[in-house]
Amino acid sequence: MTEPIGPPHRSVLRMVVLAGRDIAAEAARAEAILASRSNLHDPYIADLGLIDEILPIGDTPVQLLQPLMPISRVHRWLERNDGDAGYLVVIQTEDAEGIVSRCARAGVRVTFDGRFGESRVLQLHAGDIGILVEIDQMPDLNTWHWPPAEGQGVAAELLAVDCVVPDPQRSAGLLAEVLGIAGHDGGELLRFDHRELRFHRGEVSGIRAFDLRLTDPSAAERAFTLCGTEVRLIHGDITESGAR
Repeated sequence: MTEPIGPPHRSVLRMVVLAGRDIAAEAARAEAILASRSNLHDPYIADLGLIDEILPIGDTPVQLLQPLMPISRVHRWLERNDGDAGYLVVIQTEDAEGIVSRCARAGVRVTFDGRFGESRVLQLHAGDIGILVEIDQMPDLNTWHWPPAEGQGVAAELLAVDCVVPDPQRSAGLLAEVLGIAGHDGGELLRFDHRELRFHRGEVSGIRAFDLRLTDPSAAERAFTLCGTEVRLIHGDITESGAR
């Protein structure tokens, strides 16, 4: 188990962000399955040469990104990835300044550090963690960029994200160290209250799947693909190591 550096800090697994070449079509298909309409947008996305669709899932929205021009970082990432896929994981923190300091000590590069409205946004180098991680600090952990979507659709919240990296223990350990939290399950799992970020071994790094909790306990569990990423609609608790 990786121990936190100094006093523990609360963090929240808040979002998964996917990238694709036709997010309008992807969002329309997801809306039909989730019975939830995409009616939110990031006001700062256009300045980055992107458009987005945001699927409201409780207080853990799923964001889809599409590049508008070939010079954007997302376009280059899609070219390297050879298609749609999971792009990044967003974690909410109450200690952005401490994370910057711990990144410096751990040798993790912060590729972006900026402010958008009331939030401070950090992005960590995918070459260090194994996946692209964004860390946002809001005025407090109970607020987010958009209000929670309560009672909308078949999915209530994000429960877990499954990532593939060459060295799961190293990736999970580094991220735990910079967040100031403890790792679990042999160092390949990070817990955020009842949510999980899981690292699995594989040659090609990326976000492969995520779990959403069904709102209706009588609804049938199912899975579908969104921007090249498996979405699992499940009951209650998170899946065990990505499988039930």
